[in-house]
Amino acid sequence: EVSKSLYFNYGAKVPSKYLRSDDLVHEYYIICWSASYLHDDKVWKGCVTPNEAKGWTDKSILKPIRDLMASADIIAGHNIDAFDIKKLNTRFMKNGLDPVIGKKTYDTLKIARSKLALESNKLDEILKWYGLRPKDDISNADWLEIVTKPTKAVLKKVMDYNVNDVEGGKAVLRRFIPISGKLPYYGALTGKQIEGLTA
Repeated sequence: EVSKSLYFNYGAKVPSKYLRSDDLVHEYYIICWSASYLHDDKVWKGCVTPNEAKGWTDKSILKPIRDLMASADIIAGHNIDAFDIKKLNTRFMKNGLDPVIGKKTYDTLKIARSKLALESNKLDEILKWYGLRPKDDISNADWLEIVTKPTKAVLKKVMDYNVNDVEGGKAVLRRFIPISGKLPYYGALTGKQIEGLTA
């Protein structure tokens, strides 16, 4: 999960398409992350402390998720190409870590857009469409609290929200396999490795 960035501005109206870059007070940081292998129930996760949130720093939680991404054959997620990987790589580089590049990705948002004609391609709506547990409720007030007066309670709420996102994303990914045009193991394993798993 990514925090809001903090800008100064002369009221709510923005004259141009973008806020002025020299009005930036704090750029976003990674609040928390979670990850899980598709065929494994274990969830890895990390979250900043209230003091780290107050300092707009995510350095202490980045190396584990960077190492997980680097070790994976394929990285999957909903809108992962346009959002998650770019945001994470930006923060990796900001904190002196190498970016994770050149990985195969499996973006369920792209699958939904290209293979289905759903009323909405949002993860929450896809989960509801399948009759699965929807995303946890979280409000704009929670995201604002993160950048104004972060507490253990609101950080835990965002961490729980993030873990539920991962579980929901895995559930959607499993259901998208038949329409994805990919093999059950996405080409990440050799024939002999697949035989060993299915024997």
